[in-house]
Amino acid sequence: MNTIFTFLNFRLKQAWRFIQEVGLPLLLIFFVVTIGITSKGLVALSQIEGYEMGVVSLFLVGSIHMARKDYPFLKSLNINKPLLLFFEYGLMILPVSIILLLMGKIGAILFWHLGVLPVLLLPMGSLKRGNSTPLFSYHSIPIKYFELRTGLRKSLIGLGIFYVAALACSFFNGTLVLWSLLLVMIIPMFFEYFEPKEMLEPVFQKGNFLQKKVIQHLLIFQITLLPHYILFLYFHSKMWYLALACFIGISLSIIFSIVYKYSNYRPHLPKIFSNTFHAVFLGTLVMPGFVIVSIGLIIYFWRFVENYSTGMKKKLAFIGVIAMDRPILILDEPFNGVDIESNEKILQLLIRLKSTNKIIIIASHIIESLTRICDKINLLENGVIKTTYEKNEFSILENELKDKIKLKIDEALDGLI
Repeated sequence: MNTIFTFLNFRLKQAWRFIQEVGLPLLLIFFVVTIGITSKGLVALSQIEGYEMGVVSLFLVGSIHMARKDYPFLKSLNINKPLLLFFEYGLMILPVSIILLLMGKIGAILFWHLGVLPVLLLPMGSLKRGNSTPLFSYHSIPIKYFELRTGLRKSLIGLGIFYVAALACSFFNGTLVLWSLLLVMIIPMFFEYFEPKEMLEPVFQKGNFLQKKVIQHLLIFQITLLPHYILFLYFHSKMWYLALACFIGISLSIIFSIVYKYSNYRPHLPKIFSNTFHAVFLGTLVMPGFVIVSIGLIIYFWRFVENYSTGMKKKLAFIGVIAMDRPILILDEPFNGVDIESNEKILQLLIRLKSTNKIIIIASHIIESLTRICDKINLLENGVIKTTYEKNEFSILENELKDKIKLKIDEALDGLI
């Protein structure tokens, strides 16, 4: 009995972690929006008679069973494994059984649950080959599609199951809508992790970064979903407007997820930890007449990313370098473009890092900041070290530079007068 309670407690904790990760506002909005469509879907499912219900449950539960990764944990439990699995899968398909019971489909309920029995004979997690080699190598995805790598690594099998199930149920006119709403919830998970600054900087500096990112991912996602659109239009050609609405909704969700990610980009953080704006976006997207608010959110965050000031970009880059915690730090113009307060903070932080025996190499033309922190200053001229000044010679360096600048100003003024 204690083992059963331990197992149930483990499952409850898993469910709570999922709620925390997705966000309660997103789950509530998804529930409210889909409750009507889901009811129609269950009614359509209940019209399938006899052994057909068993085939459906065998396919659905079998897919989940073969994709499970918790076999080592279940093996460690001192309990009858087939009985435990039958109980767990029975709870999963219970909502459909309740609908069937209310409609008086007793025979369909029997086949619905009997379809689970053959699943218990299948090996758990057999969608993997061998002991640990996955069916799909994420390294085959180009590194520029960082979001696809992280998203598919996390939910490839689950997405694959829903993808195939949605295709198989295309005859039902609510399938595409449900599938689209599920995707709108899942898409932010692809864009919640931050790539390293070193990966981002080269493509960002080439220009049109957001436009290229958006176009690439719109093409990937929408081409992948093309079979769903085609099948929906084949079965429900008169409801073409639903397919168009789903296409627009998914596209807007992709665009918003990208711009929201980079408006929150912090090199020292692994991911976005707040889903509040995603919940607001989803709410405005599905509420009639509020799509304009969704578009407004996209425009706002897009402009926020593109209008980053030099100082903001400089501070983000500086934080990223510090967060790597390397023994040697190379900083290029860390004091340029930042306000007086930020300049002082950077200086104090560098002084503290210096006290931890880190080697800090700074390239800068702001001599006042350099003389406060450096032990040695090398004066470059035409890319070559001309003179090296020790700490006790910094005043000489300052005077030489002032004299040199004064001479150039005098020459310029003499040429004008």
